[in-house]
Amino acid sequence: MRPKVATILSAQPWEQQFADAARSSGGVRLVCRAYDPGDLPLDVEVIIGGSETSWMTPACVNAWQARGIRVIGIHPATDAPGRQLFEAAGADAVLSALEPPEVLLGTARSLAAFPSRFLDGPRITVVSGPAGAPGRTECAVAIARLVSRKTRTLLVDLDDRSPSVALRLGLPPFPNVDDAIDGTRATGMIPVDALQAAGDLQVLAGTLRGSRIDPRMRRDILWAARDLGAHIVVDAGAPDEDDPILEIATDTILVCDASPIGLVRAATLAAWWRADPPRVLLNRIGTEQEDMLRACRHALGLEPWASIAYDPEVRRASVRAEPSPEGFIGQLESFIN
Repeated sequence: MRPKVATILSAQPWEQQFADAARSSGGVRLVCRAYDPGDLPLDVEVIIGGSETSWMTPACVNAWQARGIRVIGIHPATDAPGRQLFEAAGADAVLSALEPPEVLLGTARSLAAFPSRFLDGPRITVVSGPAGAPGRTECAVAIARLVSRKTRTLLVDLDDRSPSVALRLGLPPFPNVDDAIDGTRATGMIPVDALQAAGDLQVLAGTLRGSRIDPRMRRDILWAARDLGAHIVVDAGAPDEDDPILEIATDTILVCDASPIGLVRAATLAAWWRADPPRVLLNRIGTEQEDMLRACRHALGLEPWASIAYDPEVRRASVRAEPSPEGFIGQLESFIN
């Protein structure tokens, strides 16, 4: 059977030469010439990419390998940093762009004949929501606490507008995501010393740079975090339309403040949502529960997944960096499996 191979579309000659050789030889099935990571088929066996592609990072390579895909890195003959990038990432083969396409074809066929062991990736729960403090962080922390009672859990703060996970947990501001970025760029892995502990939780605190994290780096951080927890919970903040972490999440929770303005803000975000439909969590709901549930269905066009009653003790616990009240935890527990 011919192996399914994808290339990362490139202006460099090697990619077109390989595509022509693959079609003429029939030795492999070239199923995709991808422009973006999202273009790649899930059942591809070998991916071939060049060091000239800016998003071809060690974290990207590691994520593909974790899915059982073999990776071949191509670099210009004089590009030592490009070669080192693939070697540091542990690519299955690293070849010069000067190699004839027949060598690349043979390498792809050989690697596909001995596929890497498939590794089940961790569950990634992304907690998002519109601007306006709907309670994303409180919900993310509570969900992470619940999950950590059953499995190894990493809580990641990727809210680069108002990072507050460390403050909520009473942790120091350093180390944080900024310390993880350099390691992720260099090796595709998050340095262990970039993490903090909060009880059973491992925590990657948010950035303090005051500037946005590049969307590709947000994606790479999550890909790199795969080795650090069986379940990763992410406080994503108010995401942008092109945020790639929405695409790689196992499930996404959209926290909506249970108020008219909260519904309007959430509806604005839901209007451009391109990923799988999120689970809507109505937070701080009052006595008008049925009316608010109907309003949510009308405004967002989505069935609410969960509703959490308003509890003044939640705010008190937050200000004091104390654990979430058990009443709040209990309301979430029935929805977390």
